[in-house]
Amino acid sequence: MKTYRILSLAANAVMFFTLAVSFSHAAVVFQDGFGDGDRNNDNVLDGADTDTGTDGIGTYIPARSSNTGMATNDEVAIPLNSSDTGLRWLSHSGFTGSNSGDRRAFIAIVDDTQGAMLETQPTTTTGGLNTTAINDGYALSYNAKGRGNSAAAIFGQTISLGPQVGDKVKVSFDWRVWRDAPNANSFVQPDDAQLRFGLFQDTDGQLGQTNPVAGPDVDLDMNGSFETMTSAVWGQDDGYFDGTRGSVSVAGSDIGSTNDRGWYGQVVIENPNGSFPPFFPNGGDWRIREETNVPGTDPNDKRIMQGTGDDDTVAVPQEMNPGTGDYGLVNLSVDKVYNLSLTLERFTDVNPGDTILASLTATDRATGISYTLSDYEPILNSMSEPDGISSDSWDYFAIRNTGLDDFDMLIDNFKLEIFGSNEPADNADYDGDGDVDGNDFLFWQRGNSTNAGSPADLQLWQQQYGTNPLVAAVAAVPEPTSLVLLSLCGAASLALRRRSKS
Repeated sequence: MKTYRILSLAANAVMFFTLAVSFSHAAVVFQDGFGDGDRNNDNVLDGADTDTGTDGIGTYIPARSSNTGMATNDEVAIPLNSSDTGLRWLSHSGFTGSNSGDRRAFIAIVDDTQGAMLETQPTTTTGGLNTTAINDGYALSYNAKGRGNSAAAIFGQTISLGPQVGDKVKVSFDWRVWRDAPNANSFVQPDDAQLRFGLFQDTDGQLGQTNPVAGPDVDLDMNGSFETMTSAVWGQDDGYFDGTRGSVSVAGSDIGSTNDRGWYGQVVIENPNGSFPPFFPNGGDWRIREETNVPGTDPNDKRIMQGTGDDDTVAVPQEMNPGTGDYGLVNLSVDKVYNLSLTLERFTDVNPGDTILASLTATDRATGISYTLSDYEPILNSMSEPDGISSDSWDYFAIRNTGLDDFDMLIDNFKLEIFGSNEPADNADYDGDGDVDGNDFLFWQRGNSTNAGSPADLQLWQQQYGTNPLVAAVAAVPEPTSLVLLSLCGAASLALRRRSKS
């Protein structure tokens, strides 16, 4: 039996504890604000990015049909910021209904500034809900088209956790429920649902390979029945890449994320005006898990973030006072905007760097209050800790909606950061936004460059101007060699529960 430590950081509770020194500066490897409108990052703003009205992206005025012909918000058709090159965002779970191309989940880029979307307009406007927008330009919309669907962002390179204690990799993004795109079968927002997201490794080396049955079906005889399967490339196309067509008896039908390992966090979505209270109040159903991909009997085990026998639970909340149902966390409200993050850090228990500390955090953007669940996992297998870690390098990000109810969402300001020894050297991205531009020159002028406004930093800026100089390490991670400890300190703390076996 395992018990876990929990760190809950709220307005009146701040925790400091013994761990390796963390690096304050980070290299932003990827930052995507979706300003270029180019969802699949092929450097062309075309039908794949702006196919409004053909895939059910159309939003709705509450209490009327979500029919695409009655759309009230469109996908963007022009770039907002052409320098925001972004990532390759792909729908991961196939297609709905006839499999004719209406992808599941349907992801697209929309304008989520306050007032741009109907739901963010005042209630005095017909259909307005006065919903709070992320309010930072374009955002990625995720119309789930049912429970248990997913999307992925392909990095195009491998991101590795550094070898030294305190090295970290962090993925974060701003998030809110998209109230203007409900499940087509319901006009209500979810009562109780789960959001899962994390970092995954191309364990079987299949990115770039063709799955012969992953593409949309085609009606070759024009009889209205889409009976002919087509191919799609994993990491480049939308399609069935989560194992849902892996049972088709065709070589290569399992190409996709089926055998991939990774780490993911789970938070709970709650409608405060829902018809029933949540089964797990106060964040009691938060989780951090590793995707181990140990084969199970459940067919869902082929689907990342979905199975029952293919993952290892790293962290679960503990009640702050037993029997009270208070886990010191929070269920995410459908009415608020949050920043969500998953951080993986090279940590120590007995031997330097022999564990990975995983932390899942939700920050209410309106108040700045953060809630964190955290625990560590041993790197090496042993008789006392047989699980070990599944991965310490990753090739893509994935996100899934699941739980009791369907829900749709918007995400923005996606960021992937590296802290520590794997942070690329000679980097003139002084403001950490993923590119080298005029703003980095202003940082240099103000003495905020790596070497406090030195001539060498100016020369580096001149050399790298207009580029993204970051190249993540891809080599195997060696054994850690150094350890620096921070003394225990803090004015207030919550109880720590050490891992134990019984």
